[in-house]
Amino acid sequence: MSTIATAPADLSQAMLWSSDGPHLDAKVNLQAAHQNKGDRLQRREHARSVIAGFCQFLDQDRLTSIGFPTAYDLDVTDLLPLMGYVLNNIGDPVAQGSAFPAHTKAFERQVVDWFARLLAPDPRKVWGYVTSGSSEAIGWALLQARSLYPHAVVYHSADAHFSVSRWAYTLGLPAVSIPTDETGVLDLAALDRAVRRQARRRQWQPPQVIVVATIGTTMTEAVDDVAAITAILDQAGITRRYIHADAALSGIPLALLPPQLRPPFGLADVDSVSVSGHKFLGAPIPSGVVLTHRAHMDAAARRIAYVGTTANTLLSSRSGHGPVMLWYALLIEGEEGLRARADHARRIANYTVMRLRDVGVWAWRHPHAMTVVLDRPADEVIQRWHLATSGSISHLICMPRITTAQIDAFCDDVAESVRLRRRRAVR
Repeated sequence: MSTIATAPADLSQAMLWSSDGPHLDAKVNLQAAHQNKGDRLQRREHARSVIAGFCQFLDQDRLTSIGFPTAYDLDVTDLLPLMGYVLNNIGDPVAQGSAFPAHTKAFERQVVDWFARLLAPDPRKVWGYVTSGSSEAIGWALLQARSLYPHAVVYHSADAHFSVSRWAYTLGLPAVSIPTDETGVLDLAALDRAVRRQARRRQWQPPQVIVVATIGTTMTEAVDDVAAITAILDQAGITRRYIHADAALSGIPLALLPPQLRPPFGLADVDSVSVSGHKFLGAPIPSGVVLTHRAHMDAAARRIAYVGTTANTLLSSRSGHGPVMLWYALLIEGEEGLRARADHARRIANYTVMRLRDVGVWAWRHPHAMTVVLDRPADEVIQRWHLATSGSISHLICMPRITTAQIDAFCDDVAESVRLRRRRAVR
């Protein structure tokens, strides 16, 4: 077995920890702490000890955490002074005025403007805000779509994020899951049949349709074809429609490709688009950005007197720290730095595919993807390397922080597990 993730002696206790295990549950038990840790000063010392131990566990865990789309390489030490402040971006980031003065809407507007320049033909005609993540952004988009088309049916791929169907249910919108092909891409023929069936019904005429296109599915990083989806709606005569692009992981890397390689999913192609901030950018607080056409928002604006702003966001109180972290990441990296991060991630992903095939394991990736899909390995490999697994396949995601040394260690573990399995089969 590989040794890359073997804990040094001073971290041996940290390896007993687990983010969801009984050891940590006991350590952070508030009732026990108040009963056994004496006065306020002693409890503070206990808290420092617990946090230090947890940080040791997290540092060690990073070495083998390759199954989920998190970049750990954004150093936000410069932002630590802000942690002493309550920052609340309540309401619309664009509307002037707020009854709560400690907000970071100036930073938020800059973040939205950066994404608008990346994803829209005319940034001046874009409205957006920083969300708590793509799940909130999807909810906001479906709520916006429902306000335009209250009798719409939501179509999404079977590999879309689970929050799509959950939000549709919450909002009382009927949802249809469309099958995908073997690589996770939405089956266009199946979508065409489903949309035409709806168009033939007479309950609501003309028919109203909402489509959530996934730009990088969770398991295979598949990209739904927005241009083909639009053509299907055109051919079916669906004019009352709303398309949202969920580009949580892949939005930034794909948007930075040369124009001839870039798939269509920006605001020239869809009604709204969302991107995560804690995935490719590596913000340590879950966050995201949702953008839409400003024209969609003008009729929906509603001013709330006691907070001194308009209520266009899904949530009322919103983190003011998240926008600053995204602003900081975009400032430090810049467009060229982010493009280099994406190129590095793709090189590592390509290297991973070749290494896995070298050890006899079938692996593949979509063009331009950071995600490598492989035949499901042994359970101990899945657990050790935190691989996301569905049925007969697993995946790892070569985020910008991943190194060839980590990939070599992972492939060594996979190869060893294959050898052990073969020996057991011979016996």
